[in-house]
Amino acid sequence: MKKIILFIACLLPIVSIAQEKNTIIKGTVDSKELTKIFTIYYNKATQHKAMDSVEVKDGKFQLVVPMDGLVVSVMMYAGHDGKGLKREDIRDSKAFLVDKYGTDIHIKQSVRMAELSNNKIEKEKENYVKYMYIPEADSAKIGFYINGLSPIIFGINKNSIDTSSVEKLNQYKNAVATLKKMDGFIQKKLDYQRKYVKENPDSYFSFLAVEDIARYGKDVNEARKLFVGLSDRLHKSPDAAATDSLINKTLDDKLHPEKVAQRAAALVPPKALTIGLMAPDFTQFDVNGKAVKLSDFKGKYVLVDFWASWCVPCRRENPNLIKAYQQFKDKNFTILGVALEEKGHKDAWLAAIKKDGLIWPQVADIQNADNEAQKAYKVSSIPMNFLIDPSGKIIATNLRDKGLLDKLSEILSN
Repeated sequence: MKKIILFIACLLPIVSIAQEKNTIIKGTVDSKELTKIFTIYYNKATQHKAMDSVEVKDGKFQLVVPMDGLVVSVMMYAGHDGKGLKREDIRDSKAFLVDKYGTDIHIKQSVRMAELSNNKIEKEKENYVKYMYIPEADSAKIGFYINGLSPIIFGINKNSIDTSSVEKLNQYKNAVATLKKMDGFIQKKLDYQRKYVKENPDSYFSFLAVEDIARYGKDVNEARKLFVGLSDRLHKSPDAAATDSLINKTLDDKLHPEKVAQRAAALVPPKALTIGLMAPDFTQFDVNGKAVKLSDFKGKYVLVDFWASWCVPCRRENPNLIKAYQQFKDKNFTILGVALEEKGHKDAWLAAIKKDGLIWPQVADIQNADNEAQKAYKVSSIPMNFLIDPSGKIIATNLRDKGLLDKLSEILSN
C-alpha cells in the first residue's frame, strides 16, 4: 500500500508545529466482486489531501491514514477488477470522519451502505447534528440546507436572472422565498451552535460551530470570544489555527467588502487555450530535478497532460494514456505529464507515477505553490490535455477515453 499525499493548491494552512500521525481503518468485505478499496483523505487542519488504495484479501483490508490534525475526512470507493476505478465505481462511495482511534467498516455489497463501528468521532458528529436538528426545516422542505453539519447557503446573481418565461420567473420567485425561509432557520441553528460551544468546549465540532457563527452571525467578535473559551486540547491542535484564520478572514471581509468582490471575480475560470493557437513554451522539472522545456519536444506530436496524484479522474484516465503511448510512441508521438502537485509533496507525485506505470516524461514544479504552466494554458480543472503538432500548434484539447485513440489514429496512422 502506497500513500499519495496532497491537494490542489486548493482543497487550505499549517500554522502550528504538527508531526504527522497515523490512524487505522480496518475493513471487512462480503462481496467477492469488490477487489480493491480506494480512498481520498482530507486533513482540514492543513488543507492537505491524500489518495490511497489497498487490495481486499480474504474479505479484509486495512488502511493506514495520515493525520495532520484531530480529524481526517475520508471518501471511500471500491474497484471491481483489481485495477483502477471505473466511472460507475465513483457513484458508489461513502464519506466519513476518523480520529486517532480509527474505525472499523463492514461492506456488504455497496460501499455507500457500508456500516461503521468503533468510530468515536462519527458518534460525536451524530450527537452534534441531533443537538441542532430543526424539524421545522424538514417540514418546510429545506432540511437539506439546514440540518447538516453546517448550513448550506446559496445566493442569487441578479445579473443572471432570466424572466423570459412564466416558468423561469416562478423559479426565481421560489428561490427568493426559499432564501427568506432559510434565514430564520439559520439564525435558530446559530443559537443552538452558541449553546453547544459553551456546553462542549472540548468537542471538535465546536470548531465547526464557531466557524459558522463567524460566517453567518452578525458579530464576528462573538465568534472570537467563543473560540477563546475552547479547551486547551483544542487550542493546542493544528485545527485551532485553521479556525483562527477563518475568523480573521471573515472579519477582514466585513471590513473590506471590495476584497470579497475581487475574489468572486477571480473564481470565474479562464477559458483554456483553444485549437489553432501556438502552444506556450514552459519549463518544469522532471523526477530527477532536471529542467525540461516543452520546446525540447518540437518536431513531435506531444500530448501535454495536466494531472495530479490526488485527482481520482486523472488516475482513472491513466490506463487510457498508457494504451495510447504504447500504440503510438514509435510514430513521432510522446506524452508530457505536467503534475499540479501541492508544494513540497514530491513523494506523492513519484509514488503515483510508479504505481500507475507512467513511463513517459513527467514534470512538475514542486517548489512553488502556483504552477506557471497551468497559468499559461489557463487550466482550471483536471484532467486536461492539449495535443500539439510538430510545429507547436494546438490541434486538439481534452481528449479522453476512446476519443484520444481515435484522434491519434486519425493523424498518425499514415
